[in-house]
Formats: sequence, structure tokens, C-alpha cells
Amino acid sequence: MTTTIDNEQKTLNVPNLRFPEFEGEWEKCRVSDLLDFYSTNSLSWDKLEYGTNAIQNLHYGLIHVGLPTMVDLDNDKLPNIVSGNTPKNYELCQEGDIAFADASEDTNEVAKAVEFYNLNGKDVICGLHTIHGRDNQHKTIVGYKGYAFSSTAFHQQIRRIAQGTKIYSINSKNFSECYIGIPSKGEQKKIATLLRLIDERISTQNKIIEKLESLIKGIRNDVFGKLRKSVGFNAMISDVLSYEQPQSYLVEDTEYTNEGTPVLTANKAFILGYTSEIEGIYDKGDCIIFDDFTLDCKYVDFLSRSNLLP
Repeated sequence: MTTTIDNEQKTLNVPNLRFPEFEGEWEKCRVSDLLDFYSTNSLSWDKLEYGTNAIQNLHYGLIHVGLPTMVDLDNDKLPNIVSGNTPKNYELCQEGDIAFADASEDTNEVAKAVEFYNLNGKDVICGLHTIHGRDNQHKTIVGYKGYAFSSTAFHQQIRRIAQGTKIYSINSKNFSECYIGIPSKGEQKKIATLLRLIDERISTQNKIIEKLESLIKGIRNDVFGKLRKSVGFNAMISDVLSYEQPQSYLVEDTEYTNEGTPVLTANKAFILGYTSEIEGIYDKGDCIIFDDFTLDCKYVDFLSRSNLLP
């Protein structure tokens, strides 16, 4: 989905990807005209704890890591304020309110936003390094703003105005220079529903991945635990594996091609590319390659001269 923003026009060029039942231009709305802003607190992590009935507090660190775009307190957890630290003045969040992280070391993360989709009847306030906004004009539906403020079109504007050197920051006044697109509420609902369903699917897949990783860890511990017992508790790696320096297997030409003999690395890339060189090809069967810098390793079970030679 792409949206362009022109400061001279009052409407936005519509996205290329769109539900077919909708047509017409989107309203271009200045963020400072859309949202009213409320004061936030500066409570640090040592003033917060989990598992009590006190007011919950949104710390900016949770916006960066830990919370989805749509905060649903049926599933997501926020810390509570430690007794005796509740601010004297505060504004309770409402469903549909938006919270931005006002600082980050990465310009891509400045103004990262979450929307309070479901508060589940809990009292929540916004805390350290957050900007708390609310659409009191009801131009948007609950569930739309979080995705709108996560768009590339919005963050391209933020990157231009974020201030700082090592730490980049913004404040609510900066939003007078930023715009988002607002379609009809019917189209907002369609967009928000689709993106939320995708988010839920991603969350489900991530849980499956976590369970599989846990299973792999369990199997690995079991297998290698038995191996350790079979060779003795104080066995060395050299008792199980033979080590060989890789110098004789290094390629000379690092201008890799798309076919030929694979060139391997132990890091995430694994296969760097392919080479036509025929000298120094490893052909001794299964092995483990180890990166002594990142400590990454890869098990390789497809190395033999018969399937490596062109």
C-alpha cells in the first residue's frame, strides 16, 4: 500500500492497493489537528512492577519492544505503578487512544506508535518518553490509527524532523508538520480488520516457532546429554569431533556467481554464493562449520565431491 503526501493539497493520492467498493480521495489531516495531547509521567522501571491491582503504566521501552501495534489487555501485559508513586495529575487512557515513543537511537523507531485497542476495564496511563494522543473529533475508528501511524508515509515525515545525534527525539509540537490520510470510516474498518487479522496470524506463527525452537532445544539437550554421559562428564570436544583449519578450503575469488560450488559461512547467510573454482573443495562428508567471531555454527550434510563438482 502506497500513499503520497503533498503539503499543498488537502487530499491524498489514494493507495494503489484498495478495497474495490471504495473510491474517492482520502482526507489529508494534520496530526496536530486530529489529536489532542495529554501530559505523561516520567516513572522509571524501578517505580513499576507486575501483578498488582494498581494503575498500569505504559513505559516507552514497551512500545519499542514487547507490545503489538494494537494493545489488547486481554492478552498483553503492562506493569503497575508501585504503591506511593502514582502521579498527582494524570489522564486515563481510553480505547482508541494512541501512544508514541518520543525518543530512540534509530530514526525509524522515533514516534513508533501503539493504539489502545482493548483496555479490558483497566486503568492505564502513559509514562516515560511517551506522547499520549486522542481523537476527540471521532474522525477515526478504534483500530485504524495504530496502523496509520505505523505507515511508511508517516515515518518518512518523522525522519525529516527528528532531532538529535545519538538519540533522536520529537515532541507533540512536531506533529503540526506531519499528516496522515483518513478515508471513510467504512474503509478504515476494512483496513483495520485486515491488518489486525494479519497481525494475529503472525502472532500465532511466532508462537508455533517458539514451541518448535523449544522442542529443538529439548531434543538437543537430551541427545547431547546422552553423548556427554557416553564419553564421560569431563569429555572434551576433541574427544567427539576432529577439528580442521579452514585455510585450505578458502576461495580466492570472492566475486561469487549464481551457480557452481557453494561457498559457505557459519553466520545467517550460510550460502554466500557460488564459485567455479575446483581447487580446495571440501569433500569429506558431513561437518560443522564454526564462526569464531559470532560463535554461530552450521551443520552441513550435503558436502561431497560428487554433488559439488559442476
